[in-house]
Parts: sequence; C-alpha cells; structure tokens
Amino acid sequence: MKRRAWAEDRKITTGARWTPERCRLARQAYEAGASLVEVAAEMRTSAHRVRDAVKSAGGTLRRRGARTEQNYFWRGGRIVDEQGYVLLKMNGHLDANASGYVREHRLVMSQMIGRDLRPEEVVHHRNGVRGDNRPENLELFDSNASHLAHELAGRCPKWTESGLARMRAASDRKRKLPSPSELPSKPDGSES
Repeated sequence: MKRRAWAEDRKITTGARWTPERCRLARQAYEAGASLVEVAAEMRTSAHRVRDAVKSAGGTLRRRGARTEQNYFWRGGRIVDEQGYVLLKMNGHLDANASGYVREHRLVMSQMIGRDLRPEEVVHHRNGVRGDNRPENLELFDSNASHLAHELAGRCPKWTESGLARMRAASDRKRKLPSPSELPSKPDGSES
C-alpha cells in the first residue's frame, strides 16, 4: 500500500494506542486535507476513532459532503421542477423559496420592468412552454384573476353536471339576502 506523503512526514504509527501525540498526528493529517477514511487507512483504525481523535486534539470536523459548487451533483444552480419551470439558486432573494430557488421567468420579467414583482403579479408564458423564458415570450398580469380571464377567453369549460350544481348552489347562497322578516329582532323586543 502506497503511503501518503503526510503519513511518512509525520511518522504515523500503526496499531498504537490513542496517545495525545497520536491524536495530534491524526488531527494534522486531517487538517492537511485528508479525509477521515484516508487517515484511518494509514493509521489502521476506523474512521470513527480518527474522528474522535481529531475532536479530542481540539480539531474541527468538516461538514459531510461538499456544498453547492464543490458538490458532485451541482449543476450550476439551474434546475427544472416537476411543472416544467426553470429555477435558479439565489439565496436571500425576495422571491426565493425555502430552498433558495427563484423561478427564472419572474427574474426575467423583473429585469424587464426594472423593479421587483409583487406577490400577486403573475407572469404568463405566451407560447405555453414554461421553460421558455425569453423576454418576448413573457407577459405580466396584475392578478391571477386577470391572467385567468385572458387565458380562458373564448373557451368553454367542460364542467360536469354535479360541478355546475355545486357552483349554482354557492352562487345562490351568496346572492340571497335575508328578508326583513328573517332578520333577528332586537333583544328588548322593539323593532327599531
């Protein structure tokens, strides 16, 4: 087995007890950039024991896995969600979700108009392709209601009979105002 340069320089002994000197050597090797597994292989022990030795020697452990750009799975902070929208990693942005991603079409529209978008504003893709965020393909609506009015104009929805009945019942409940005889009387019995 080829020994690493840091192991040869520090003369790491194998099979020895965990003396303060051995803990210090493990810490130096780990802080020189070797992983816990690499140090453990050189010292012929387990990574858990090396981790404990590094801690007891006053060292701090690195986080598991590389963060963002250093991570093997990092793809530049640009992902596509299940609905087909392109998301960009922008921690701390006003429109960022809990994971720090912002929908690209909202960023493009924000840059086009020169201000941040309000939460109630809706960005519409004219060609219907959610991943096509070219400025000429985007349109801004002040509310979801105006967006739906534009989107559904000229279309006849295919509602079921039960759905129509529920909508009529809800509409009737909203429109029905109580007649004066249905209004509750005052507690003392007087009418006005």
